[in-house]
Amino acid sequence: MAEALGADHYFAEILPEKKAELIGQLRENGKTVCFVGDGINDAIALKKADVSISVKGASPAATDSAQVVLTESSLDAIPDIFELSSDFQDN
Repeated sequence: MAEALGADHYFAEILPEKKAELIGQLRENGKTVCFVGDGINDAIALKKADVSISVKGASPAATDSAQVVLTESSLDAIPDIFELSSDFQDN
């Protein structure tokens, strides 16, 4: 997924209590952060990220905290979202 998005770096399997902390550190260093989460333990990280994405069927805490909620439980649409966003920025 990270390669398809052209992401420089990505993190996975981070302990719940470290997610929001890591996002804060990255943002303090001038990085733009996209966080994808689906659990109640992702809510704080979703709120801290520059862009936050969740999926249909995720916990209510995750979908309420995310800026974008995919209408399917698959992450396959994320590259399309990034491409669409890039198109908007280019105009």
